[in-house]
Amino acid sequence: MSTSSRTRVLGRWWSRLSNDTRRLILAVSICLLTHVPAGVIAQAGGAQGGGDPVAILIGAGDIARCESDGDEITAALLDSVVAEATVPTVVFTLGDNAYERATDQKFRDCYDPTWGRHKEITRPVPGNHDYKNGFMWFVFGGHAHPYFDYFDSFSGQAGDRGDGWYYYELGGWDVYALNSNDGKSVKRDSRQWEWLSAELETRQGTCSIAYLHHPRFGISKHGDNDKMRDVWALLARDGIDVLIAGHEHNYQRFDPQDLDGNPDEAGIRQFVVGTGGTDLVPTEKETVGNFVRWTADHHGVLKLTLYRDRYDWEFIVEDGSVWDSGSSVCQNMRGR
Repeated sequence: MSTSSRTRVLGRWWSRLSNDTRRLILAVSICLLTHVPAGVIAQAGGAQGGGDPVAILIGAGDIARCESDGDEITAALLDSVVAEATVPTVVFTLGDNAYERATDQKFRDCYDPTWGRHKEITRPVPGNHDYKNGFMWFVFGGHAHPYFDYFDSFSGQAGDRGDGWYYYELGGWDVYALNSNDGKSVKRDSRQWEWLSAELETRQGTCSIAYLHHPRFGISKHGDNDKMRDVWALLARDGIDVLIAGHEHNYQRFDPQDLDGNPDEAGIRQFVVGTGGTDLVPTEKETVGNFVRWTADHHGVLKLTLYRDRYDWEFIVEDGSVWDSGSSVCQNMRGR
């Protein structure tokens, strides 16, 4: 067969392939030519696997401050994504939902007019500012009654009142919302740790994600958090794909890593998304370990598009553009 004939045959064959199949062929070709690990094809327009999206998970932490318009900007981003979504969509919050103290008034006047527009589809977790309530809270420790009152935890939207940790299923994904505040320990053998360990042992889905307020790793003001070692180890034991946190007022993304921050293709990918609306804070330490990208120049939201066997991520900033993006196959699907 002549070269021109072979070209025509290949052209007809290529034109009959689905878009997902074409992306798979291109992704595998990139892996073979560049030796990129097959589990991750970041910023290449897609990962291995086929099928349509099954759900969208979108949100951020460190959100509403009446003196700032940052939460108004990010709420508008939520409006756009939710309006255009054709699959089940959940808005997550990563704690510090209202500033400076998350009182009833701050939830009513600051959070509710913006992110509160999506309250019915929001699955939140609390942060340390949500606990700045009660007599001399800074001495005796505070409570998060306004947080639980606002999110109506009696319906299960924010977990059992006073606990604030819970599980839900989204498009076949297992999702674990955790409470990382000091009074609700995630240390080994705590009530929350025991609950999470039991939940993970009964996992049904192929892919899984967890989110909480305090990150295990960080390159900003608060840095790495050893209090999160036990929960990271537990999540890693059961192959959690993604961990999302707030607390640091910027955006950070890490490649999959182990408990000590060493590169590990079978490890957890961590995002820090403290960009929901309050004042942004730049990094105070040099980039280290498995850190990949960061910015303190943008308020924004993290959008995860979930598939049966993989996920895409997009960090969407003020003007609706995508500042960071990529894709990865779920751990339990690698090598299949």
